[in-house]
Amino acid sequence: MNGQDAKFFERFAASICSGIHTTAPARVLSYDASKQVADLKVLFKRQGNDGSTKEYSPILSAPVLKHCEPDIKVGSVVIVSFAERSIDNLVNNQTFNPDSTRTHSINDAIVMGVWK
Repeated sequence: MNGQDAKFFERFAASICSGIHTTAPARVLSYDASKQVADLKVLFKRQGNDGSTKEYSPILSAPVLKHCEPDIKVGSVVIVSFAERSIDNLVNNQTFNPDSTRTHSINDAIVMGVWK
């Protein structure tokens, strides 16, 4: 493998990894205590195709885990985790088909905790 091949594979691997979301800090834009959901702004920036950094679009209606409720408020920094598969069909404690090929998506954010 020559240097060009190595650089191609490095860029390819970086491209794949940049699309896999695991955990990130975010700011709470709004919180609906009755529905236990929050609108969030991810604090990490991402690199655009042109090399510039860009902000993520807001995450809307992310579920908030029960233990976060006493501390969460607008402006709080929270830690969000992105589910391995789509959580659209999650109801109570029943097993379910994710019904989507979506994996590690920002659309499947869950507020795991409040930072400090």
